[in-house]
Amino acid sequence: MRTPVVVYLLSTVAFAVSEDAWRYMIPDETDAFSDKMIQYINYLNTTWKAGRNPGFEDPAYVCRLLGVHPENQRYRLPERRLHLSSLGPLPENFDSRENWPECTTIDFGDVELAACCGKNSGLRS
Repeated sequence: MRTPVVVYLLSTVAFAVSEDAWRYMIPDETDAFSDKMIQYINYLNTTWKAGRNPGFEDPAYVCRLLGVHPENQRYRLPERRLHLSSLGPLPENFDSRENWPECTTIDFGDVELAACCGKNSGLRS
C-alpha cells in the first residue's frame, strides 16, 4: 500500500520540478540580441527586467568590450599553481592610493565613461 503512494508522491514532485526547470530553458533558436530574447527574459518574471541599452546593439562591439580576442587560444600563458598560504596574511584594509601614492592613474575620477571600460576597469585600482 505504501509503495504506490510513495511512487505517486515522488512522480508528482519530479513532474513539478521538471516543469519549472523547463521554464528557465532558453530556446536554441533565440538570438541573444533579439526582441524575442528580451521578451523571454521578462516572461520569466525575475527580480529584474531586460531591455535594450543604447550602444550595445552590435554583438562584435560587445565582445570587444569583454576583452575576448578572436584567437585567444594562441595567446594563453602557461598555468601556474600558487598556494595562497605562501602570500602571507591579508591586511585588514587596503587603499591603493595610500600604498602607491606615486601612481597617478589610481584616482577614481580618471574613468570618464565606465560603461565602455569592460572587464579591465576593475584592474585599475
